[in-house]
Amino acid sequence: MDSRQKLNLTVMNLSCPRGETLSFEEQDVTIGRKRGNFVVLPEAFISRRHAIIRFLFDCFTFIDLGSCNGSAILRKGEHIPMSHGGQERMILMHGDLLLLGDPEQPVCISVGINNAPGSAELPANSCYPRKHST
Repeated sequence: MDSRQKLNLTVMNLSCPRGETLSFEEQDVTIGRKRGNFVVLPEAFISRRHAIIRFLFDCFTFIDLGSCNGSAILRKGEHIPMSHGGQERMILMHGDLLLLGDPEQPVCISVGINNAPGSAELPANSCYPRKHST
């Protein structure tokens, strides 16, 4: 059995609303609008180099690269802002949902990590979470 961690990203956007799954093994994965990124998103509200997922110390870590419209992570119902006064980097967990760009209609990327604790569970995240009043 392979003990390497595998990252599965299911991208849901206007051009692919049902989702397209991309798989990576223990490597850096760049996300952005510009060609040359591993995950290329055509939406105008996505920065050319929006974010990177780094494999560091046996974990996949999400880093917003100073994107104009920001990023967030939805984890078990908790909305965690990234950049723009939020977290700079966050260790990803199986079942996380990345919300990139426009906060009203973000590009959603579902995170699956094989060989991670709890990875047998299927993520049950909604792409467009309701805003919670504070």
